[in-house]
Amino acid sequence: MRKVLNKKEVNTVLDILRQDYPDAGPELHFRNEFELLIATILSAQTTDKQVNKVTDVMFKIMPEPVDYIERPLSEIENMVKSIGFFRNKAKNIQKTCEILVHKYDSQVPSTFEELIELPGVGRKTANVVLANAFGEQRRFLLWQTLLQEQTQKLLFQLNQAKKLFRQFSMKVQFYSL
Repeated sequence: MRKVLNKKEVNTVLDILRQDYPDAGPELHFRNEFELLIATILSAQTTDKQVNKVTDVMFKIMPEPVDYIERPLSEIENMVKSIGFFRNKAKNIQKTCEILVHKYDSQVPSTFEELIELPGVGRKTANVVLANAFGEQRRFLLWQTLLQEQTQKLLFQLNQAKKLFRQFSMKVQFYSL
C-alpha cells in the first residue's frame, strides 16, 4: 500500500532535493517557454542530448509557432527524423503550433489543464513546462514521476536478472550431477 506524504514530509523531501541538486532542471536547451515545450515534446523516448542536436538547428530556422504552420509537415519530419517516432512528433508539434497561434496568440498556456490539451503533451511534459518555464512548484510531482519510472525499470531488470540466475543455476546443477 502506498503511503501519501503529508505537507511537512513533502517539504522535507523538497528541501533535501534542493540541497542535493541545487541546479536541477532539464538538460534540454531552450531560451523561452515555446522552445521548452517543443523540446519536451521531442524528448519522449529519446535522450536530451539527441533532442538538443535537433533543436539547436531547428530553433534557429523556426523560432516561432507560426514558422511550423507555414512549413510542410515533411520538412518538420526531415528536421526531427533522427529522433524516435519522428513522424508522430512532427505532426503533434505542427498541430500544437496551430493551436498556440490561433487559440493562445502564439503564447504557451500557463495552466496544466490547457497544456495537456495540446497534441503530444501529457502530464509529464506539462509538469516540466510549468516547473521550468513558469516556476510552478510541481517539481515534487515531476520527481515522483521520474522516480516511479526508474523504479519500474529497476524492478524489471531485477526480475530479468533473477530469471537468468535461475536458468544458470539449473544448468549448473544439471552439469554437476
